Amino acid sequence: MKNLTKNLIALFTICLFVVMACKKEDEVPPKSSEKAISAFSFGSLSPAVTGAISGTNITATVPFGTNLNLAPTITVSAKATVSPSSGSSQNFAQNVAYVVTAEDGTKQTYNVTVNVGKSPEKDILTFAFNGITPVVACTIDATTKTISATLPAGTDATKLVPTITNSPKATVSPATGTAQDFTKEVSYTVTAEDATTQVYRVKIDIDVPDILNDIALFVADKKLFGYDAETGAKKWEYSSSSFINTPPTVVNGLAYVISGNNILGIDVKTGQEKWNYYFGYITSSDPLTIIDNVLYFVSNNFSPYSARVGAIDINTKKELWVFTAPGGGAKQNTIGAAPVVANGIICFSTYDNNWYALDAKAGSIKWQFAENSYSYTNSAVVNGIIYIGGSDAIYAKDILTGTTKWSVSGIYARGITLADGILYGATSKRSDKTNAVSAYDAATGTLKWEYKLSDQASALSTVSKGLIYFTGDTGDKIFALDSKTGVKKWEATGDYAIPGPTVANGLVYYPANKTKKILAMNSKTGALKWEFITNSGSNTACTIIDKNGVVYYPSTSGMVQ
Repeated sequence: MKNLTKNLIALFTICLFVVMACKKEDEVPPKSSEKAISAFSFGSLSPAVTGAISGTNITATVPFGTNLNLAPTITVSAKATVSPSSGSSQNFAQNVAYVVTAEDGTKQTYNVTVNVGKSPEKDILTFAFNGITPVVACTIDATTKTISATLPAGTDATKLVPTITNSPKATVSPATGTAQDFTKEVSYTVTAEDATTQVYRVKIDIDVPDILNDIALFVADKKLFGYDAETGAKKWEYSSSSFINTPPTVVNGLAYVISGNNILGIDVKTGQEKWNYYFGYITSSDPLTIIDNVLYFVSNNFSPYSARVGAIDINTKKELWVFTAPGGGAKQNTIGAAPVVANGIICFSTYDNNWYALDAKAGSIKWQFAENSYSYTNSAVVNGIIYIGGSDAIYAKDILTGTTKWSVSGIYARGITLADGILYGATSKRSDKTNAVSAYDAATGTLKWEYKLSDQASALSTVSKGLIYFTGDTGDKIFALDSKTGVKKWEATGDYAIPGPTVANGLVYYPANKTKKILAMNSKTGALKWEFITNSGSNTACTIIDKNGVVYYPSTSGMVQ
């Protein structure tokens, strides 16, 4: 009985074990609901870029210029899948949605945004002078970051306007279209979108004219002469049927002068007439103003009175515009000095004490007002301020608006010249008739010094290498003063040297009308180097062209500031 009981208990235990084992085999664990992206990267980039995961948003920033067709490496939850799959290429120019499917079939969408880093590109792509005919495209050396060009002989490089293109999203300073003095090296800084910078250095050369030495151009009555400026040897002469009234203005190898009713262009190498334009009665003793191949002129008629200024395209000889000043007829109303052209403005005064500023391209009035002063001589413009010597005052005015910055009244002033922040003028005080060459602070009009004369200085003066040169005492003397202090360095017999000296390459050139000569003197000592007898009592000041094509005029003018 005991054995039976034991057997039954053993059998029951075995059955119970079998039943329990079968039950465990029938149970199925639940499927995973995990559906997260735990890592997202672009391993093909160098260095690799890892996306930042925030909730269901993933962002990554790739370097500028990266091709946005990218194949990311994606890590997701165990037993989950992702679509598009890891390693498959996608266009990330737009946001891409990734759907992660868990083991249990539930889904989670992730939005991936790929940003492109800021551009480091900071190149100057093109650099050209469109205002020169033909247009001059400069050479850009991408390795040395230098820009170079050779401009035509006679080009005025002191205020050239370049047209610049640079890398997209970058900026350049100075900006394109801003006039610069390219007689010296000019630096341009290009700033990329990512704020990094690159400096380009611009060096411009002027083509050397086909002449052996510097050439001196001067007028005597009806003749224009070309002389070796160093030796005084004659190279050529040009004879006109009418008196030549102005020192030559040199542009692109031609010397432009007024002769009677015509404007002439004479080849500076040969003395041959290459250009002729008939306009009518044109009066001015100042050099013609030619800027960007546009010639500006003054025309005064006297019966009836009529004062006009105008513009001519020297390439086409097309008259661009003519402005006739109000008044005239039986009333005297003329323009006494060549207009000054700067900042897109042409400025001049008329005999009835009116001041005009015209748009240089259109000839329309920009501003106008009356002053109790009439300008007999040329003006000068520096940094947007026009400095004017009038019959009763000196003015400094904003050339764009006509607003007076400062003025000094009670002075008859001629021959305004500026250098190194100082304004120089031949002055005569109305109160006591004191004649002098005076120097004023160009910013304030404060008198810095004056050099008194027994008679008036000439209308023209020139500053060069720390000295100011002028003729005084009715033109019978020529003086050289320290331009900072007014201390006299030397004087010499001027022999009625009007309209005044031209200084170039260590020499002072001026006409001696009493003895009918052109003289060349050492600029430091006044010692005579050479002279030429013209047999004319109507000599004008010289225009000098040096070996590098740089042109020197008797003073500041509408052509030279």
